[in-house]
Amino acid sequence: MKNLSSESIIRKHPTMLPWLVSLLLMTITAAVYAPVQHHEFIDFDDGGYVYNNKHVQKGLTTDSIKWAFKVVKNDEKGYWHPVTWLSHILDCQLFGLDAGYHHLSNLFYHLLNVLLLFLLFYRMTGAIWKSSMVALLFALHPVNVDSVAWIAERKNLLSTTFWMLTMLAYVRYAARPSTWRYLMVGICFSLGLMAKPMLVTLPCALLLLDFWPLYRFQWFRKNWLNNEAPPSLTAFHVTSTNRLVFEKIPFLLLSFSVIGLSFISLKKNSLILNELAQPMDLRIYNALVSYIHYLWKMIWPVNLAIFYPFPNSIPLWQPIASTIVLIGITAIVLTYSKRKPYLVTGWFWYTGTLVPVIGIIQGGLWPQIAERWAYVPFIGLFILTIWGATDAISRLRQSRLIASVAGLAVLAVFSMLTIKQLTYWEKTDILFRHALNVTHRNYYAHLLVGKCLSNNGNHDRAMAHFQKALDIKPDYSDTLVAIAKEYAFRNDFENALIYYQKALFKSPSNSDLLNKIGNVYSNMKSYNKALQYYKEAATIDPENPSAYNNMGVVCIYIDQIKQAACYFNKALELSPNDAEAHYNLGLVTEKTGNIEESIVYFQNALKLNSDYTEAHNSLGKIFFQSGNLSLALHHFEQVARLSPNNPSAYYNIGIIFYTLQKFKDATRYFQKSLQIDPGYKKAEIAMQLIK
Repeated sequence: MKNLSSESIIRKHPTMLPWLVSLLLMTITAAVYAPVQHHEFIDFDDGGYVYNNKHVQKGLTTDSIKWAFKVVKNDEKGYWHPVTWLSHILDCQLFGLDAGYHHLSNLFYHLLNVLLLFLLFYRMTGAIWKSSMVALLFALHPVNVDSVAWIAERKNLLSTTFWMLTMLAYVRYAARPSTWRYLMVGICFSLGLMAKPMLVTLPCALLLLDFWPLYRFQWFRKNWLNNEAPPSLTAFHVTSTNRLVFEKIPFLLLSFSVIGLSFISLKKNSLILNELAQPMDLRIYNALVSYIHYLWKMIWPVNLAIFYPFPNSIPLWQPIASTIVLIGITAIVLTYSKRKPYLVTGWFWYTGTLVPVIGIIQGGLWPQIAERWAYVPFIGLFILTIWGATDAISRLRQSRLIASVAGLAVLAVFSMLTIKQLTYWEKTDILFRHALNVTHRNYYAHLLVGKCLSNNGNHDRAMAHFQKALDIKPDYSDTLVAIAKEYAFRNDFENALIYYQKALFKSPSNSDLLNKIGNVYSNMKSYNKALQYYKEAATIDPENPSAYNNMGVVCIYIDQIKQAACYFNKALELSPNDAEAHYNLGLVTEKTGNIEESIVYFQNALKLNSDYTEAHNSLGKIFFQSGNLSLALHHFEQVARLSPNNPSAYYNIGIIFYTLQKFKDATRYFQKSLQIDPGYKKAEIAMQLIK
């Protein structure tokens, strides 16, 4: 039997090669990024997008879909991107809050983008190895780790998927124009805009494709007829410049409409930064310098961080030098535009697609640069690099061997750097400790490291990081809130109020902050003052169940039981799966003497949260008083399991055994209670009774 080599198979079946290359691209990328399936959520936007977002966690419901398409949301601080929200909602529908599967969804979209990028350039140029190298650089460059490993950056991945689909649809249209094919371009583009507004530059990128590699400009093709014709010269429909521009006008109108919707959303939530926050001259200086920063990151992708603080000042020589470099590169590109048209597409793809995130208009927590913003722009640099390097090497002997060795070496280095960069994304504290190591005066990294330490019980070290963050940026409200929470934890309520009030001065319409201040006053037993802040929070955000829950709790303290029930019912109406609201209604109904109804509410709370200690304790007391000792024992044992250092939990179990006249068991639990708290009077009295 004849033994066929892989080369002979490909020679006989040339259409197999693109599919084999596609499979190789997918396999390599998946292997490099496989560790993300074991990563956790990151405490930086992941909460707002997934694990703290009640709308997303509902899964695919009529309410959650309507919420996704709302332009302005009281509880979502971002621009309008409903398709991204639907993607996160679908993940919660399928996987709940399993972070590993959410990460795998991100990886799926990155794999899809790699495949689409390869197919796009292979379709346009017919150059399979150059196209595959562009796709591999895109797949494995360490700068793209942010977009893949950060669940909150789903918008970047998903919008790029539609970017590629739009371009592929446009290539089909350019090959044989028709109304239906043009509409498909518009549909893909619209979906992309609804995933992330950064696609507003895509119509201009389509014009770049018209120049190269589609060669649709009539005047440019005439120049090419005097030279050796490229393979794609006759593959795509040529037309006038006016027609090519006119084709893009509907897409530009779509871009402007989405820009308007995004601006409304950001403005309504007070996320657009004015010149008092960041002076315009500083923004322009940073924009010019950032272009060079990104270029350097493409060449030397080390010391990457999730957040680079926006500078307080930039020496004048830096923007001047950056401008000279940018003008110089642009001049070279234009000079060689006829002989090497890929330089034009690659360079202006890079410079143009960065414009929406270059920082002239800023919103929210705006960094100096961000690697995630280079996800699409770097494709232009990869085009320029691969086609340029191939042209340069082609003049050398053994050019294929040199190209292969150099390409494999670069990809191997990038793969190792990407694998290393992925290790920093495993947990929040690792990620931001790394940011502290590779950046200077990073107030936000200090803040996040401090939060991680606080959550792990290292409050003194946490406060040290918060103080460093405050020293670097004294007016940052999140740091003020973190310090206030630390003081509240230490029962230093006076200092907690001072820092909360400072933060409130910066964000006077922050309902969550008003709730926190109300909690401090409640802990100080200043219930009327607490109620005042809770009501203000509910006025600002009438769909926030926490405000109503808190008002209900305060009303219990001031013996306004009927009013408390009204507030708890309102909280339950807004959030039917809120275990706390069910528990609080159980307390109210118990106080009014409706024991049977209170049992139902406590049991509902446990159905929603089986480890709700207070609900177990309340049910234990009710069943003990009603004589159902077996159920009472079950619930008190759960309290002891959940709160092993709570002396009353063991005392209650001891009382049940005492009632059952099992004095040895009762003694054991009373002694356990006294071991935890030697001064626990109830247990002391119980021990004396047994003796």
